[in-house]
Amino acid sequence: MARPVQLSNGHLHVGLNKYGEVHDFFYPYVGLENHAAASKLRHRIGVWVGGEFSWIDDKTWTTQCEFHEGVMVGRLTTTNERLGIRIESDDMVLHDRNVFFRSFQIYNLFGDAR
Repeated sequence: MARPVQLSNGHLHVGLNKYGEVHDFFYPYVGLENHAAASKLRHRIGVWVGGEFSWIDDKTWTTQCEFHEGVMVGRLTTTNERLGIRIESDDMVLHDRNVFFRSFQIYNLFGDAR
């Protein structure tokens, strides 16, 4: 199955699935050895908010994967209306170094302090 976000610099290759999980992680030879081993070990994302925990791969979340215009930076936006939270993740592999970088922004959709 194809990954919605594929990031690579020729030595480091990262494939993210539709939930933002690192499903493929190849280094130093792309395609030779998958260090993520996603079928056996999952890299999951979850949140604890308002006394409740939720993984973003459950049915209460909606997700969208895309790329920023003109650059190789993936964007995952996932929203849980019931919890009132949105998470945006910007993901990239540096072109001149073997570095995978993720930046998360978390938004409170309810507006109250929590």
